[in-house]
Amino acid sequence: QDCWLEEHRYRWAVAHLSERQRSVMARISSAVKELDHLEKWREEMAHKILASFCTKLHQVETTVQSLANDGIKALADAKRRDIG
Repeated sequence: QDCWLEEHRYRWAVAHLSERQRSVMARISSAVKELDHLEKWREEMAHKILASFCTKLHQVETTVQSLANDGIKALADAKRRDIG
């Protein structure tokens, strides 16, 4: 009977540890899925922010170029008036 009791305790401990291991693995798997989801979200947000920055940079560059062209035109008109 002593051997039976030892074996029963051993089997119960193994079953208990297996259940705990399944539980921990399920939580780890859930955490990894959430981490993957957050990483995809971070990549999407970084892409959107970078695209927005590039668009605004292009708009600023175009505006500065337009202002420079207007300045050159005004300077040329002023010199033309001075000469003429």
